[in-house]
Amino acid sequence: MDIMLGAEKEIKNWFIGRIPSTNIRHIRCLQEKKSWPVICAAAALVAAVLALAMYVGIILLVLSAFDVTLTLPGIAGIILSVGMAVDANVIIFT
Repeated sequence: MDIMLGAEKEIKNWFIGRIPSTNIRHIRCLQEKKSWPVICAAAALVAAVLALAMYVGIILLVLSAFDVTLTLPGIAGIILSVGMAVDANVIIFT
């Protein structure tokens, strides 16, 4: 049973009226607060991806600034350090 107060119905109607081509299931999901964990996980994912992109960018900037020649062990070391950064993000965001 959907029991809502008058003010809540007005807010719902205002919210639905402001969104073009509203998907009713999406609105119900927001009302039931089932999408909150998804939103939090998406925010953490975006933060982790940005942090890793910045990490790789800084490594490439430092390597190009010092004119470093990469050998196969150096490339493997960069890949391992990026893997460790991924593990650190997993530990931080859990």
